[in-house]
This record gives sequence, structure tokens and C-alpha cells, in this order.
Amino acid sequence: YARHYLIFHLIRAGMWDELGVALSNLDYLRERRENGEQYALQSEVVEILQFPEIREADLEALFSTVHEALVTGLEASDEKADWLDTFAFWLVERGGSGDDDRSSKLRELSRRFDASCASVAGELRDAYWSRRDVDWALRFAELASWVTQRAGLAEQCVAACREAEAICSSSGIEEIYATLGLIEFMRVRARAARVLAAETASDQEQPADEAAAIYETINELLSKRDQRAWQPGPEQWRLLEDDEPRRVLRPRSARRRGRFRARVVSNTHDCVAAIWLISSLEELGGRVEWVHSRRFRSVDFSDPEVQVTVLIGGPKAPGLAPVARYFREADYDSFLRAYSATEFVPMILAAMKGDTRGFMVGGPSKLNTLVAADLLTRDPRLLEAIQG
Repeated sequence: YARHYLIFHLIRAGMWDELGVALSNLDYLRERRENGEQYALQSEVVEILQFPEIREADLEALFSTVHEALVTGLEASDEKADWLDTFAFWLVERGGSGDDDRSSKLRELSRRFDASCASVAGELRDAYWSRRDVDWALRFAELASWVTQRAGLAEQCVAACREAEAICSSSGIEEIYATLGLIEFMRVRARAARVLAAETASDQEQPADEAAAIYETINELLSKRDQRAWQPGPEQWRLLEDDEPRRVLRPRSARRRGRFRARVVSNTHDCVAAIWLISSLEELGGRVEWVHSRRFRSVDFSDPEVQVTVLIGGPKAPGLAPVARYFREADYDSFLRAYSATEFVPMILAAMKGDTRGFMVGGPSKLNTLVAADLLTRDPRLLEAIQG
């Protein structure tokens, strides 16, 4: 009973100090995760963040206690990185929207968790790479680049991306890392380079357009992997990096006819996986539409005119949470494993609604998402769906 209802009662009682004690209890956090209750815990934390009677000062004290417990109570490990990343995500993505005082305070708190996570992820990246454990070295290289980007730490993000690109460019690396993985880190670096240039340029100077050169290299890599791959122009890449879906998501394929219709749903942070899937589905004879997850409002992905819907991401992607339950029900254990830093597994989950075959691809890392997207292009279930 305590595990399920403690947080609920503390919120209703307004016992903010005790909430901080509960959420900074590492054994309690582990128990929730080990019992498959991380999403229940997320809903409870979101309720705290959005509870109207809690003051910003109490929120800061509460989550500062949690941050201190994670930083001092755990050794540098995948568990530590995971909890720091998770709390940062809850604070910035689930704590409200707009520019009010609470949202500003939560963004500030989130950056604290992200900065600590970046430090841990960097240590883990170097430790795994020294043992030539490529998968885990890249998993934490990607985490370091992501949390520094989310925290607005442009210089650290550029450095983290360069470390990751060096690993991807090493001899003997798997092709998926040497191509799509390398592209993923380069596109993150391009955005950070734009931010950094704008921050360091004086009023009289125009910031150097390093990003344009990076985008040109990215398109060269895309064309080497597949001559037919869609290659966005520099302005399209910029819009993708700024997550402006209304202006950039590719409309339905130019193919006037196709053997099947498909829909790819993602946010633009998964644009590399989306671009690769779109090109692959078109090559298989499909008419493909790219839909931003924020605009994907249906809780039922079936459509009599669409044979295949591919969701890139998972519960963390805005707009996908209502649909994710179909895939969670299809394979609950795999679904949970795919969203923990203690795992490194690509995920392909399938579900059927009406005449539409749905696939969810993702994993704990964007690298897993890229691998899953590539694997899906050869998945017998996809081929069966488009042939039927």
C-alpha cells in the first residue's frame, strides 16, 4: 500500500519535506522500478509538478534534495545516469508549459540534473570505450550529447558530439554506427554549433555558419548509404533541429501511385530515423506521409486507407502516449526494457488495429532507434503488411 499510495497521500497532505525524503530514498525508487511501476511514479511526479498549492520555493527544495541524493548516494553507473536523465525529463517536459514562474523554475532545476547526468555519462563513455565496448560507449556518448543539448550547454554539447563521432569513425565499427550513427551525432553538433556561434558573435559580426558545412557532409553520407535517400537542404535541417513541424515535415510522397500507403510518426529529434524509414518505405513501393507526433492525436492508429503506421519513439514523445498503450499491451516486458538506461536494446513492437499494421521502433538510446528503424525495413511482419 505504501509503495502505491505514499506519494499520493503526501501530496494531498501538503507534506513537501516528506515528499523530498520519499523521492530521494534510493531503495524506494529501485523498488518502484523493479516492480514495473516507473510510469506510475512518473504520473505521481507530474502531479507534484502541476499541483497548484505547492510553491516554487518548495519545489526547488524538494527536487534539490532528490538531486543531492542521486549525486552523492550513487556511484557513476548506468543507474545514476538513468535517474538523473529521468528526473530532468520529468521536470522540463512534464512540469507545465509557457513562461510562467513555475516553468522557469522547473527548467532551471532540470538543467541541474542534466549537467550532473552529462558528467556521469562522460565518465561512463570513456570507461566503456577504454574497454572497447562500443555499444555501451556510444550509448553514453549519445546521452552526454542529448542532456547537454537539452540543458542549453552548447559548448559541452559540441565536445560530447565530437567524442561520439570519433567512436563512430573508428575502424571496425558496425556499419549502422559508421553511417546513421555518425549522422545522428553530426546533426546534434550542427545545432549546438549554431547556438554557440550566436552566443559568441559580437553585434557587428555574423556568426560563422559551421552548421551549413555539417549539413552538407550529412547529405553526402546519406547519399552514400542510399542514392535515393531524401536529403534536406540547409534551411530544412535548421527547421528540423528547431523542431518546427508545421514548416518542415515532408508531405505525402510524390509518388502518384504506390502499392501501399504508409505513415511515419515522430518528432523531429528522431528525424534521421524518420528520413531513413521514409526512403526505405518509398523504395518498397509506398506512398509515405511524415506526421509530427504532436499532431498525431488519434488514440486508434487504424485507417482503412493506410496499411502501415510506424511510430518512432515512445511514451516520452508528445502525442504518442495514448497510442503507446497498444504496444505496451502487446509486449509489456520489452516495452519497459526499452526505456531504461540499464538496457541497450533496439525495440520493434507490433500491433494490429483494423486493417492497419502498427509498428513502434525505439530504445533507450537514439542509436537503438536507428538500429530498430533499419531492422524494420527487413522485418517479415512489415513485408507481410505491405504485400497484403
